[in-house]
Amino acid sequence: MNVNTRALAAIFINAASVRGGCLVQPDADGVVKIPALWTYVPAGAFNGCTALTKVEIPEKITAIFSQAFDNSGLSKISFEANSQLETIGNAASYSPLRSCSYSTHSK
Repeated sequence: MNVNTRALAAIFINAASVRGGCLVQPDADGVVKIPALWTYVPAGAFNGCTALTKVEIPEKITAIFSQAFDNSGLSKISFEANSQLETIGNAASYSPLRSCSYSTHSK
């Protein structure tokens, strides 16, 4: 299953979990821009995505589910201005989210 198919599956079937790898591939600088159509980051979406160093979260994301970034290379998180984030899954609040630097960005 390619990356686009996995992303669509997560969106359309309301997947509770996507395990292993990078649901969206990081660019050459290790940055992932979460698609603007998403309203949440699925559980395990970037679990094991060692190429990931920074994620840009659009304002419409309301939840980051468990283990979304576990075992990844994530060190920076940027939230779009007016972020609607309300929920961070239980294991998502641990490594690596605790050790990341945070910022905001415009559309």
